Amino acid sequence: MMPSVALSGEPFTVAEGYDNFWRKATAGRWEPATFEAIRRCVDADTVVLDIGAWIGPTVLYEARRARRVEAFEPDPKSAEMLRRNLALNPAEAAKVTVHEKAVWTEAGQRTMGNPNAPGDSMSSLLETAAPHAWTVDCIAADSLAALVEPEAKLFVKMDVEGAEYDILPALAPLFDRPQVAVLIAFHPHVVERQRPRFAHTRRMTRAAFAPFDGFAVERVSRRRIRPSIGAGLARSTGLWLFEAKDNFLFRKGV
Repeated sequence: MMPSVALSGEPFTVAEGYDNFWRKATAGRWEPATFEAIRRCVDADTVVLDIGAWIGPTVLYEARRARRVEAFEPDPKSAEMLRRNLALNPAEAAKVTVHEKAVWTEAGQRTMGNPNAPGDSMSSLLETAAPHAWTVDCIAADSLAALVEPEAKLFVKMDVEGAEYDILPALAPLFDRPQVAVLIAFHPHVVERQRPRFAHTRRMTRAAFAPFDGFAVERVSRRRIRPSIGAGLARSTGLWLFEAKDNFLFRKGV
């Protein structure tokens, strides 16, 4: 029998596998602030771009509320499980288009890697030297506007393990519309590990936030990495580079 799960109180059926994750999500211990942001910002008039869809927890929840969802997941193992989970929820599946591509600054092919294993949620375009690596097709960020009608109410969820710093400046034209909300998971420790110069990371952070001039901004959740010399120094100096994950919600007209 396929497992029944609850995402922020909404029931779904999912494929076998990832049982520990689904138990955690059902218990409300996986990113409750993410589901709350979706609940606040997505309704029957909303088109959703879910960039970094993984196995589908946010996609399922978004599709129950939204007009339609464009889901991007380049990890083949994750994309396969995403499709299996959607097939078990036909009403939601009818609203979802799955793109087995990575969103990047330009179209083409690029190496993606995972320090643990394919299908794990840590797959990233920055992990090019990871023990597990493969080639993925990329779609240019500036081409995503063609997927969304200019007058449509838009919600973007992005969780791409550090690649957000590169992608967001290229998405700026997409955000120039009356009603848009953007939920971004920032992974500063991944960027700092891959590009170990604080000044460079600080410039990237400013560039990533630049498209949201005039938006209401709120930090909806934060997860710290375990204490270390680096993290301790970051805290003592007031820097935030060693946070494991910072989720920010940017809203305009929503």
